[in-house]
Amino acid sequence: MTATPIAKLSADLLWTEFQQNATEARRSYFGKVVEVTGTATKVGTDAPGQRFIIFGQPGDTGVRANLLDEAASAVLSNIPENRRMTVRCYCEGLAGDVVLKSCVKP
Repeated sequence: MTATPIAKLSADLLWTEFQQNATEARRSYFGKVVEVTGTATKVGTDAPGQRFIIFGQPGDTGVRANLLDEAASAVLSNIPENRRMTVRCYCEGLAGDVVLKSCVKP
């Protein structure tokens, strides 16, 4: 993905913005490219080819970065030991988690 992000922010800040005013956050970010940095608390797959990273928040929710299929192996193989990382994604919005899609490593 070569699109320029409209914002570079922490996963915590993105989460907070959606919790405080989901309508305004959706207006600001929906369908736009954002670069998000945070500590990955979970890495997994839902089904073959559907890989994700969760930047967790208190409770069972957080910012969910769904990885672009072609980039998933590269992103997952380069997760640093402290699991703090940055991804560039399209923002989908709030659905339990704040959902990001088509994520790649910038």
